[in-house]
Order: sequence, then structure tokens, then C-alpha cells
Amino acid sequence: MRWATVAASWLVEQSMDRKRMPWMPPLSLRTKILASFGLVLLPVLALLISVFSAWYDNQRNGILNGYVQAAEAVASLVDATFDQGLAVAWALSTNPIIGTANPAELDAYLDSLQPLYPLYDDAAVFDANGNNVGSMVLPTGAARPNVKDRAYFYQTMTTNDAVVSEVIISRASGHRIVTMAVPLRNADKQPVGVVITVLNLDAFARSLGTLNSQPEQAVFVSDRVGTLAVDTAAPIAAGELRDVSSNLPIQAALQGTIFRAGVTSGIDGTPRFVAALPSPKYGWPVGVSIQPDVAQAPLAETLRNVLIGFVLVALFSVALALLLARLLTGPLRRLQQAAVIVGSGDFTHRAHIRTGDELEQVGNSFDYMAGELESMARLHDEFLAGAAHELKTPVTTIKGYAQLLRHWTPGGHEPREGQAIEIIEHQCDRLTRRIHEMLEAARLRAGGLEMRKESFDLDELADQLIRRVQPMTDRHRLLMIRDGKSVVEADRERIEEVLANLLYNAIDYSPGGGDIVVRVRSDGSMAIVSVTDQGVGIASERQPHVFEPFYEPSAAGHKGYRGVIGLGLHLSRRIVQQNGGRIWLESEEGKGSTFHFSLPRASDARQVN
Repeated sequence: MRWATVAASWLVEQSMDRKRMPWMPPLSLRTKILASFGLVLLPVLALLISVFSAWYDNQRNGILNGYVQAAEAVASLVDATFDQGLAVAWALSTNPIIGTANPAELDAYLDSLQPLYPLYDDAAVFDANGNNVGSMVLPTGAARPNVKDRAYFYQTMTTNDAVVSEVIISRASGHRIVTMAVPLRNADKQPVGVVITVLNLDAFARSLGTLNSQPEQAVFVSDRVGTLAVDTAAPIAAGELRDVSSNLPIQAALQGTIFRAGVTSGIDGTPRFVAALPSPKYGWPVGVSIQPDVAQAPLAETLRNVLIGFVLVALFSVALALLLARLLTGPLRRLQQAAVIVGSGDFTHRAHIRTGDELEQVGNSFDYMAGELESMARLHDEFLAGAAHELKTPVTTIKGYAQLLRHWTPGGHEPREGQAIEIIEHQCDRLTRRIHEMLEAARLRAGGLEMRKESFDLDELADQLIRRVQPMTDRHRLLMIRDGKSVVEADRERIEEVLANLLYNAIDYSPGGGDIVVRVRSDGSMAIVSVTDQGVGIASERQPHVFEPFYEPSAAGHKGYRGVIGLGLHLSRRIVQQNGGRIWLESEEGKGSTFHFSLPRASDARQVN
């Protein structure tokens, strides 16, 4: 468990460092938390599998040991049944009536014993030649069978001892039987005949079937040569002698060993749990078998319960992980949104994280930072407004006196004076624009720009502005392309500031001169104005920032670097946005730039706004 926790922590730590693990795909915090819970659950699952595997092996061994004990009980019963049959035969052999060898008397006597021994098909007496001289079941006058050719008769007469036959077919009834034979001895203890009891194997199989605690459990018994005597799973046909000596459990029992297997071939050839062993006294193979699904039903139910429990724990862990991820990502998402809002310039926004933990500390730090930025922005705005007001009057005065000089001495006392006066006026105009931008920025920060919207012809506005700006440059040619009339609804004065700012920038960033093209066109519900120059262009890495305040589009040392930072593009974006449009650019370094802005057409302005 500890290594999984360490691994989960390591994975989260490493996944946060993209440089250390570049091969790992970027993962969200939610995914990392779920992965951490998954890594913690993996050793739990592995431990569960290990414990269950050991438990399963132990339980299976317990089941097989139980079947071995059941087989031992059946084996004892088989030996007891044989012993009982031999005991009856020994008792009959010592009875004086048996010694008379009178068939009529013997038949009557033996018939009277039949109710006492229901398992036995017959009890009979044979003389030394194998002729039947008395039987429990032969009717009066019936032919007397001869058993001299039977192996059990020969063994009993030659060994002068008790013999249990193999499985044979009864010549009288056709049943499968086992004969228990003892010698009938004379006064010198020599065999002069044989007394037998005959065990009916079908009846014996039925008696064994009633002893099973599990209906699905089967009992099988074979003789010492592998002939099947009993199989409670599949009744044996009358008169059939089935050889099962090749069956593995039978072979093991015939060799005197105990056999047990989780799944092996049963007597009928189907897979079964089997336990088999030889009977203690007579060595007959005795076994107990059951179908695997029945034997393993308790194990399968336990496994199912364990899996259900694990799934429930896993689902609870996933739910807990999702809840934890939500508790963590919610404040982080709010913090991210607050960062975006503050980054866009609204320093009054606060994250307000209230979680009572480290996240709240981060949120408080962020709010403190936003407060500091707000204070700095307020001081900045106050400085801009004050500086603008302080500069406005001197600049206006300088420009006024320059105009008076031009009026008093047109062209100056010499050509250089006229050129100097022109430069002074031009620089005053630039300062005036910067002062205006500074005042607008302060006003924007204080409460936004007020828009007085009206319907006007955008083509006409662009044409008028081009005519007014063209005299300010003799190195550029300002051209206009019209694609139909474009009437928009916006603040005319503010839009004029936007277009003028784009034109001034096109002139300033085209030091080599060239054409500056203004195109006005319609695109569905929007009118689009494009200003294209043939200037220095803007590097791709700087393009996303050109609309930020006080950002210089060209880097220091670049051909287009002017060393003058302003608010024109930033104010233009705010003005266009407040009029329901947007502004963007297309630029390639060294080949010029095109700035576009869109405005809603008059017929669609209400819906757009």
C-alpha cells in the first residue's frame, strides 16, 4: 500500500514537470487525482487476488479432503457389506441343516431367510462338484445350476478359505452380482462344498445413493480387476460388465494410493472433482465425484461477493476522487478565471477562495496581488491624467506660437526656418495625439468610454479621413477601395479615431513610403474596414500583444523600432468592441501589415448589440 501511495505522489509530481517527463501527455488535475486513486487501488486488487487465490486453494483442498473422507466412509461400508455376506455364509456353513444336503429342506430353510437379507439376491449351497443342492430363490422343480467353472468356486475349494468374487453376471437372474463364498467343511476341516451369498449390485447402488448428503454427489465402486460395480451417477445396464481400469482414479486406487483431483475425467468421461482410494480390507477401488460447477458453487459465490465488494469500493473511491477533484478544481477554476479577468485589466476583481486550506492562502495572495495592481493602476491612471493635463497646455501653446510664426513670416526668413516650423507643428500634433490617448485611457479606466451611436456611411468617413491625412505625408499614397455602400451604427467620432490611429500607424511603420490602402466592404451583417501598408511588418511572436497598452510592435534594434510606446491600438480595440465589432491583424515581417476591424451594419446593429 505504501509503495502505491508513493508512486501516485511521484506520478502527480512528475506530471507537473513537463521538462522532466516530456513523454507524458498533459493531464488535468481531475485525471491526476483519479489516476492516483487508481494506483492506490491496484495493490489492493493485487493483494485481494493473492489472498483469494490462497483461500481458493485452501478451500478446494478442503473440499477434496471432504470427498476423501466420504470415499473412506463408502469404502468401509463396502468392506462391511462383504464381511456381512461372508458372516452369513459362515453361519450357514455351520448349520446342521446345511450338512444334510437335502435340496427340499435346504430350499425351504434358505427361503425363510430371504426377508432378513434384502441386499442379497441369493444364498445357495453347492457340493464338491459344483452342483446346487439348495437355493434361496430357485423354485421347486427348477433346474439346478452348476458353478464348477466359476472362479470363486475353484478358489474356495482350493484355498479352503473365504473368497469374494469379482463382478459377474448371475446365471439365474441376469443381474450383476458379487458372490461371497466360504467352504463347507467336513469333520476333518476339509472342503466338501461351498456356501455362497450373492450381493445384488443394483440394490447395493441404490442403498449407497441414499447415503449421499449432496444429491449431485456420485459414488463409484469397482472390483480388483477394474470392472465397474457401482456408479450412482449413471446406472449400469443389466448384464453389462464395464471395464474402467484405464480410468486414472481407478488406476491409482488399484495401486493402493489415494487419488484426488480438482478436475479430472470421471467414470462417465465428463470433468468432475474426484477422490478415490482402495477399500481397507478387500482393496476394491471406491470413489466419490461431483460436477465442478456444483463443487465450486460456494467458491464462486464467495468470489462473486468479493468482486461485488471490490467494485463497490472502487466506485466509492471514484466518487470520492471526483468529489475531491471537484473541491480542488472548483477553486482553481475560479482562480484561473480571476487571473484572466485581472490579466485583461480589471484589477478590481477578486477570486474570493474560501476553502480553509492552502488553496485559500493562494487565493488570498492572489487577491492581495490584485489589490496591489489596482492601487498601482490607480496611481498610474492618476499620473497619466495629471501628466496629460500638464502637457496639454504647453503643447497647445507651442503649436499656437508655431502657427503665429508661420502667419507672421510665411516661409520664414530663410527656407530652414519654414522647415523647422513645419517640424514643430508636426511633433506638436503627435504629442497632442499621445495626450489624447492618455486622457482616453484614464477615462476608460475610470468608468469606460461613452458611446454615442448613430448611423453613418463608413465609406464617406474613410474618404474624408484619407483626404485629411494625405497632406501630412509626401512619401505615401493613401488609396481607398470601395465594395459598395456600408452604413453602420456606431459612435462616428470614436470610429474616426480608430481609423485615424490605424492610418497614422501605417505611415509611422512604413518609413520607406509606399501605398497605404483603405478598403471598406460588407460581409453579411458586418462592415469591415482594412488598412494595408507596405511597411516593416510585425514579428509573429509579437502579434498577440500589439493590442496591449504601452506595447511596442517592433523590438529594440529592429528596423521598425521607434522607441515610442502608446495606447492607440489598445484604445482602438476597446472602442471597436464597445461598438459591437472586433479588431485583428495580418502581418508578415518585412512585407507589411493589414489591420481589420468590423462593425455591425445599421440594419443589423440592434440585433448584434
